Amino acid sequence: MGIPAYLQQQFDMPETVIPMPNGNSMGELRQWALHNYSSAPDQLRQRVAYALSQIVVTSADKLIYPDTMLPWLRLLSQHAFGNYRDLLRDVSMSPSMGNTGMSRQVFICILGGFDTHASQSRQHWSLLHQVSDALAAFYNATIEMGIPDRVTSFTLSDFGRSLQPSGSGSDHGWGNHHLILGGGVQGGKMYGTFPTMALGGPDDSGSRGAFIPTTSTDQYGATLAAWLGVPNAQLPSVFPNIGKFGTSNLGFMG
Repeated sequence: MGIPAYLQQQFDMPETVIPMPNGNSMGELRQWALHNYSSAPDQLRQRVAYALSQIVVTSADKLIYPDTMLPWLRLLSQHAFGNYRDLLRDVSMSPSMGNTGMSRQVFICILGGFDTHASQSRQHWSLLHQVSDALAAFYNATIEMGIPDRVTSFTLSDFGRSLQPSGSGSDHGWGNHHLILGGGVQGGKMYGTFPTMALGGPDDSGSRGAFIPTTSTDQYGATLAAWLGVPNAQLPSVFPNIGKFGTSNLGFMG
């Protein structure tokens, strides 16, 4: 069977439903889920559903019993071949997200592979292509839903890359660029100060082009936290070092 025929077969195949375990047992539910992920006939749907379960972050205190976990797993399975708009709508309305009275939700997506070293020139390009496509698709979904001003996407990473290669390519650096996208973002601008691109220059931490950041992650996070509703008086509790910088708000959120 060729790839097109296999995909069509998988798309047409009915969903393999996980049954409610006897005695409300989480252990039995996990066994059923693992069985579906590895052996169910609708393998494509099951594996996409598993991938979604690793991407969408939900309330830890809501999914401790099968009667709350099972509807969540079924929701992801039902949307395995769907679109961002419907997935976001149903995930946001799901009781599994928690009924805490909070008016903000945070979802985390992780993309690894940025410790590129010798493959910087090709691997970094490919990774940023994935980031670009994903952010565009997500933002367009918020437009379709009519909520672009209520959703903000942002990137965050541990470190950048050095200007001067080491023996195995680019090495670990400090300063980095990040992207912020959403209807509430004051976009089309670069915030912060671009470093002097010179080895041993005024922004270099040494002589290899590991640039010292001009804007702190505390300021970056505090600006987003303020948009999420954290009062200015409480920002030091969330970001203890925020008082060491000139401003807690970088102005990129409207």
